[in-house]
Amino acid sequence: ITPTEEYIINCLKSTPNIRAIAPVTEDNDPNGKLNSDGGYYSAVFFSVDLFDTENLENDALLEKGTDVGGCIEAYQSVIDAETRNNYLKEFDDNWLFNSGYHTIIGTLVIRTSKELTEDKHKLLEQNIKQIILQSLRNQGLQFLFVEKRIANERKESWSKMKLKLLCGSIFVLKN
Repeated sequence: ITPTEEYIINCLKSTPNIRAIAPVTEDNDPNGKLNSDGGYYSAVFFSVDLFDTENLENDALLEKGTDVGGCIEAYQSVIDAETRNNYLKEFDDNWLFNSGYHTIIGTLVIRTSKELTEDKHKLLEQNIKQIILQSLRNQGLQFLFVEKRIANERKESWSKMKLKLLCGSIFVLKN
């Protein structure tokens, strides 16, 4: 199951500290990755009240990008999400081009502002993850942290995937 844009927006609306939300369209996508091969099928930017920023909406929020809060990018596969996350990692140690904090949850890349302190980043990331997972539980979906399809997609052995299950690093949803 790949989360819909509406699902992501509803999760963000329920997340503490989120001030404004702006989904991208092909006309205003700052990264130009919407619906491209290997790109995200949805990206929703958000601002937060964890530091002093003006209250931005829609295109003004998109122009500021992740600096005023963050973004959730949704991909068709775990491989695509990991590819994007690995690309972002290339800039982690570059103070000029650092794109902020980023992590993966299933097929989602959750990005938060480099302007946040470590404590505020962890709080925001934890809140977003909790809302996403709680929302799924409330909808009665069953969690499977790993399934053989992902093992095949990654060309990894099922036993390696079970080990990752124990570490909680991947989840896949199944009705």
